[in-house]
Amino acid sequence: MTRGTEVPVTPEVLRWAIADSGYSNHDIAEHLRVSEAVVASWENGSARPLLSQFKNLVSLLKRPSAAFFLPSPPETHKPEVKFRGPKENDQRALSPKERQLIRQAARIQESMSWLSKEFDVQRPRLSKTSISVKSDSIADDTRSSLEIGIARQLTWPSASIAFKEWRSATDNLGVYVFLLPMGENSCRGFSLWNPRAPVIAVNTAWNYQARIFTLFHELGHLITRTDSACKSGGNFALTKHSDHTERWCEKFAAAVLLPWKPVRAYITEYYAWTEGRSISNLDVVYDIASKFKVSARAAALRLIQQKAASWDLYRKIPPISDAKKIARGGHGRVRQEISEENYGLKTAKLLLRGTDERYLTIADTVDYLRIKDTDLDAYREHND
Repeated sequence: MTRGTEVPVTPEVLRWAIADSGYSNHDIAEHLRVSEAVVASWENGSARPLLSQFKNLVSLLKRPSAAFFLPSPPETHKPEVKFRGPKENDQRALSPKERQLIRQAARIQESMSWLSKEFDVQRPRLSKTSISVKSDSIADDTRSSLEIGIARQLTWPSASIAFKEWRSATDNLGVYVFLLPMGENSCRGFSLWNPRAPVIAVNTAWNYQARIFTLFHELGHLITRTDSACKSGGNFALTKHSDHTERWCEKFAAAVLLPWKPVRAYITEYYAWTEGRSISNLDVVYDIASKFKVSARAAALRLIQQKAASWDLYRKIPPISDAKKIARGGHGRVRQEISEENYGLKTAKLLLRGTDERYLTIADTVDYLRIKDTDLDAYREHND
């Protein structure tokens, strides 16, 4: 009985691809249903994977098949993204899924940065600061740059509309906002700084209110030039025991979304709140969140920042508060709609222009936008 066709992969490239993926040899062996010794033999060159095993490897490691035949690992830009959790010691290695999506976003970012320079696209209007500067003052400046007043914010009929508006305003600053299906076990979002094409990725596993907070949390990282993958949504204590950068970005996000003057006016009018009084009723938090179209966590954090509530109130918020509602009914979406939602209209237009002017190949563009080449003309018409 024939063993099948062996594939002459380059051992050094295979070792690099496995190490960079975040998977262990045990993970690889389990997925391919072989022993760890077999995987090790591929890595040291004493054996070669069969064609079927190679196809599964390519699928799992998310690398082009041709890469495994290169004489050595390709020189690629590897984003230095740091996983950040609530506490300074609450950190972990990025998961394979997170590594894959960060790598994908970085590839798109690299091309967009290059195209932006070639087409003389206006640079992002994004300030730079450090976490030593008070978050409220930077939040005020950022809110002004976004050009969304509180009166407009209060007219939005839903959190989904609010997210679209905030995303569009952030886009107008020159930031590319991606919506990626990372799953509930992954980070809430990540950010990648680039002077011409800064990127924020928001995890779609959570509801719109949680996405809004993640959007501005990651914007805080871009402003402080701290690339990150953030756990977020957890019990962040604004104390010296929490990660300093995370603490700053949490404060910044809450301050952008909930300017204290209108929040104070609201709780004073409807709840007879006075300075020095601590709010302990969770219904007040939910009411503020509903009024300003933000998450309950953002509302509670803002009250705590202003000494209008304690962490006891925050701890009352159930984890389910960030969960998405189960979608019912609706219609199926075409690839162009999914791609546009994931990567944004500005990203699509820049990549399409790059293709039309032959800076990018069609293969590059359809790979970035996750569409088929047969969809390209329809996609172009859709974005005219």
